[in-house]
Amino acid sequence: MSGNELKRSKLFSVLDVLGNLFVLNLIYILFSLPIITIGASTTAMYSVTIKMVRKEDGTLWSGFVKAFKESLARATKLWLIILGVLACVFAQYVVVVNYPGTLANIYLVIIVIELLLIFVGIPFIFPLQARYDSDIKTTIKNAFLLSVSGLGACIKINIAWIGPIALSIIYPKLFLFTWYFWIILFFALIAYMASISANRIFEKVEKAAEEKNE
Repeated sequence: MSGNELKRSKLFSVLDVLGNLFVLNLIYILFSLPIITIGASTTAMYSVTIKMVRKEDGTLWSGFVKAFKESLARATKLWLIILGVLACVFAQYVVVVNYPGTLANIYLVIIVIELLLIFVGIPFIFPLQARYDSDIKTTIKNAFLLSVSGLGACIKINIAWIGPIALSIIYPKLFLFTWYFWIILFFALIAYMASISANRIFEKVEKAAEEKNE
């Protein structure tokens, strides 16, 4: 294969991935509209993007719908747990800011520690739920373990998800100029990039498990 043919092949491969992510993004938004189903939708999206990264066979629509149905109960519970924990931390913050002083500063430090723990656990929760058939307790425990052992991947995934959302909240005008990107590509593209990092960790864990069983 010549250099030009190789470049064209890579270009077509990139365009094929972007095309699939465009369709996947629309499906994800559609299935996330009830809000309560965001956990199941995110799990289903990761199921598709992880297969894309691993170059495993599968179709977008049927693969997404199948993963969505299979993970609906557990992923929804995980999503509600995350929302509940975040709501508790926010409630603490609302109380603390109304009572200035040394004690309030101590509680603010505690809140920051709580947020750090949350953001250590979250990155791998839905990728794990998408890849492995585990109960909620096991998924949460493994998410923390993988985040600690793969801190670099944890930071990358957090930045990829939280960065654009935080910027859009801080600078609303930025969202006004980029809202169309969120609709056509954002969620699926971030999930795909996160899946690349997560899959590297998964492969290491799976390889270690295989060697241990031999």
